[in-house]
Amino acid sequence: MSVVEEVRSAMQYPLSPELCALKERVAALERKVDERIDALERKVDEHEDRAEQRSQDAKRRAETRHTELVNWLNLAARVSKLEQKEST
Repeated sequence: MSVVEEVRSAMQYPLSPELCALKERVAALERKVDERIDALERKVDEHEDRAEQRSQDAKRRAETRHTELVNWLNLAARVSKLEQKEST
């Protein structure tokens, strides 16, 4: 065995278990971070869906109220009455 190989094996032996432990900890942290990111993405998607639904509901209510208001005011009938009064 050459000197370089002996030095490598001597250095790797005491560090190897520590490196393996660190690799396991890093892998566990990566899994944890990935899980949290996935959970956050699901929450954001849920909030976006709710916001979109609320927006659609508000638009639908606004359109309904506008139609009701126009019908209540009956603008066409009022305009025609005013036009008849002006022409006489």
